[in-house]
Amino acid sequence: MKYFSLLLLTLSIVLFSCKKDKNPETQATGTTFLTTENLSSRIDYFWNKIEPFPKSLNDSITFYHLADVTSPTVNGEICSATSIEIVGNLCYVTYHIAGAVYGGAIEVFDISTPANPELISQLILTDTDFNHCTISDGKLYAVGGRDIYSSDFTINNTKGAILLEVTLNSGLLTTNFRWGVLPSYSGNSVNVVGDYLFVSAGSTGGGVFTLNKSDLSLVQSDYFDNAKFCDIKNNQIGDQMIVLQGYPEANLHEYIAGSNNISGKTIHNILNQNVPYNGKAVVHIDNDDVFVCTGVNGLMGFHTNALTTPFLDFDSPGDGHANGVHTDANFIYIANGLEGLIIVNKDDYTIHSIFSYNGSANYVRANGEYVFIANGKGGLKIIRRVDPLPEENDCASRPTLNPSSINGTFVINKKHSLAYSGTNILNGDFSNFGEFYFCGNLTLNKKMILNNGSITEIEGTLHAKDLFINPGSTLRIKGNLIVDGDLHLKGNLEFIGTNNVVTVAGSVIKTNGYVVSGIYTSNQVL
Repeated sequence: MKYFSLLLLTLSIVLFSCKKDKNPETQATGTTFLTTENLSSRIDYFWNKIEPFPKSLNDSITFYHLADVTSPTVNGEICSATSIEIVGNLCYVTYHIAGAVYGGAIEVFDISTPANPELISQLILTDTDFNHCTISDGKLYAVGGRDIYSSDFTINNTKGAILLEVTLNSGLLTTNFRWGVLPSYSGNSVNVVGDYLFVSAGSTGGGVFTLNKSDLSLVQSDYFDNAKFCDIKNNQIGDQMIVLQGYPEANLHEYIAGSNNISGKTIHNILNQNVPYNGKAVVHIDNDDVFVCTGVNGLMGFHTNALTTPFLDFDSPGDGHANGVHTDANFIYIANGLEGLIIVNKDDYTIHSIFSYNGSANYVRANGEYVFIANGKGGLKIIRRVDPLPEENDCASRPTLNPSSINGTFVINKKHSLAYSGTNILNGDFSNFGEFYFCGNLTLNKKMILNNGSITEIEGTLHAKDLFINPGSTLRIKGNLIVDGDLHLKGNLEFIGTNNVVTVAGSVIKTNGYVVSGIYTSNQVL
C-alpha cells in the first residue's frame, strides 16, 4: 500500500462532503431551472478502443471510450459530477459546486442506443448541492446540502443537510418537489427499502438516518461522525445494510434494514485503515462481497459474513486514490482518482485494462453495457462494453429481413438497433448510424458505410461492393467477408471464432487509428 499524508490526499481530490460557509449577506435566494433543450452540444463522441493488458483474463471483452460530457455551470461555477444511477434505458447524474458556493444539478441521459447516449433532461438548483441519488417508484431521491438561509431552514432542524424528492414524468425530471431535512451539514448517500429511506450524512454531527417515504419525516437516527456511504444487500427488507465510517480510522457499521428502521448494529474495524475525511469513499455490496474504497489505501473486499478480515486488498500500480467502486458480472470498476478507471477481472483480481485521462475519477457506475465515470469538474466519461459474439450464436430467434431483395437506401438511424436473419440483396447504399445484427448471407450491390459510433455484426457472409469502416465504427464478422471493390479501413474490424475468410478484389485503404483483431485468413494484408 502507498501511504501519503492526509493533507496531500485532502488537497488532491474533489470535495464531496464538506461544511460550507453560510453567510446570509452573500447567499441569494435559490432559483430552479428545468430544461430539455440545447443539451446535446455538451457531448463529444469518440469510440476509441481501450486496450486490455496483454494476456488479460476476459480480453475478448472490449471497452471503448465512447463519449465525454462537460459539466454544467451553476452560479458562474463549473459543477463537479458526484454520483450516477442507471435505471433501464435512463442514466441519472448528480452535480454540486465544490467549495463555499452552493449550487447543483441533476441530469438524465437516454442510453437506449448504446452507440449514442443523449442528454435529454436537466434540473438546476442554484442554492443546493447534490452528492448522491437513487430512484424508486417513479421518484428520484437526492441528498446533499443547501444554504439554510435561502431555503428558510433553521439551524435547529438542520445544519444544511437535505433530501430532495423529485416526481418523475416517464423517467424525466420535473419541478414537483418535496424536501426532507437531515442533521449534519451534507447528505452523502441514500437508499430506499420498502416505505423508508436510509441516508448517511456527515461529517460532524452525522450518522445514519431513517426517513418515512410518505412524508419525509425523520423517524430514526444513529449518530456518529464521518458517515461516508451506505449500501443495502439486494436492496431488500431484512438484509444487511453496511455503512462506511471514515477518518481517523475506518469502521463498517453493520445493521439489519427492517421495514421501518435499522437494528442489530455491529461495528467492524477494518484493520485501522484510514479513510479520507473529505472526498468520495464508496461501499458497494455485490451479492456476498463488500467492496470498500479507502482512498489512498486502495480497495478492500470483504465477505458479508466476515467484515473484519479482507479477502481482497487491491492497490493500484500508480498513485491513484480509490474513490468509487461498482461491479458487473465480470469486472470490478474502480474510480481511482488521478489514475483514472481501473477495470479488474472478478475471477482472479488481475487488471484487465486501465482507462487513463486528464482529471480525477471520483465515482463509477456500470450496468454490463455502459460504464459512467464522474470526473469532478471534468464532467463525465462514458465507456461502452462490447462482448464478442458467442461461438455458438443462436440466430433462430431473429426475424427474417423481408423482402429478400430491397431497393433504395437502407439506413439504420442513431437510436435504432435492428437484428435480422435471412438471405438478402440490398440494391442501394447501406448506411449504419446505430446497431445492425445479421445472421445469414447479405449482399450489397452498392456502398456499405459504417458511421462513427455504429456497430455492425454479421454471422455468415457479408458481400459488399465497396466497404467504408469509418473512424469510431465497428464491424464484427463471424464467417466470410467479400469486397468486390475497395475496403476503406479507418475504424474497428473484429473477427469472432477461427474460420473467418476475407477476400478483397480492390485495394485495402488504411487510415491511422484503425484496428483489426481476431483470427482470419485474407488474400490481402489488413
